[in-house]
Amino acid sequence: PLSIDVAGSEARFVRIQLADVNYLHLDEVEVFEIGSDSNVALNRRANQSSTSNWSTASILGEPAQEDLPLPTILMDQVIERGLKLASDLDRLGIDVSESVAALDNIARRWKERRSTDSTDQGHSLYLQARWAVRRMTLSNPLLDFDDLLIVKRVPGTFTHMSDQYYGWFSRPGGGLYVLEGFKSDTPKLRPLTDALPSGSILRPDISFDGKRVIFPHCTHYPGLRGESNKLDKSNVPEDAFYHLFEMNLDGTNLHQLTFGKYDDFDGRYLPDGRIVFLSTRRGQDVVCTSDTNIVDAGSALPDSYVRCGGGPERPVAVYTLHMMDGDGKQVTRISPFEMFEWTPSIDDQGQILYARWDYVDRHNMPYMSLWSTLPDGTDARAVFGNYTRNPH
Repeated sequence: PLSIDVAGSEARFVRIQLADVNYLHLDEVEVFEIGSDSNVALNRRANQSSTSNWSTASILGEPAQEDLPLPTILMDQVIERGLKLASDLDRLGIDVSESVAALDNIARRWKERRSTDSTDQGHSLYLQARWAVRRMTLSNPLLDFDDLLIVKRVPGTFTHMSDQYYGWFSRPGGGLYVLEGFKSDTPKLRPLTDALPSGSILRPDISFDGKRVIFPHCTHYPGLRGESNKLDKSNVPEDAFYHLFEMNLDGTNLHQLTFGKYDDFDGRYLPDGRIVFLSTRRGQDVVCTSDTNIVDAGSALPDSYVRCGGGPERPVAVYTLHMMDGDGKQVTRISPFEMFEWTPSIDDQGQILYARWDYVDRHNMPYMSLWSTLPDGTDARAVFGNYTRNPH
């Protein structure tokens, strides 16, 4: 910690400020009176103004929300956007007259409230406006289904763009659910993964026939985050890594597709029945032809690591595009890239779109470019962003 002696000074505020535009990582400010071990700054209010895209302000002691006046611009935006939505839906032949009348009535009452000394801060009207807009939104004829597949997930303990996808940094909680009747006022959750050990689930994908779902799951082991040598895979249980599972959306036929001491996630169905996914199992060799593919040669082979990674307590294994059959067999690498790849999806031509970390002759900022490849890994090419300074 940085310690500054200000003995003899009196001040109302403590301000931490950089003289130029740079990086500041600030966790806590402690202020001690002379001769005392008591932190007089504890639980005091704080304000933050930052140039960082990733910073978040945390202010203690805020008054209750209902005691704060509702910003006029917030209500005006809800009403304005709601009326525009009504106009669009009207052109589609949807009867939105009831919702429009409700918004008009709310707008009139909001105007009257502002012209008086009413103690009502407007939150009730705001919620009424949001409900009116919600009813219109869910009346869109494109929403011709009643259920949603959702994930509940506790964020990992290491909120890095790469490390968040390693099972040893996961936290337990949540699961895979079907939200039934999501357009109603009383939707219901139906759990799908209660049979799995307590752990974490990432982004799922639904099959083209709408009957199956593929998703990654890892089991949580308390204390594994603090393991000092994760490079030695004998110190990490196999199910502590993310593996791909598949099941029917009615909750039946749950089975595991990938195995080994590698993190496998973001599985996506291809039209021909195969599955593309991200995996750390790329290994430390360069694959030239299919007959030299060693993906299935071992369940705990050494990984390839990012050039700016941590030590054995935080190995940062690179994950890239892989392919397998629908039953989990014939796992192959389809990308020779040396750095991370993210978020594969399938376009309407059957190509794989994905993000690639363009970490070449640049510092370690997340320079993400959009790439595409054919399912066999050929014709990989940049779609957008490879030559822009900040493509992300």
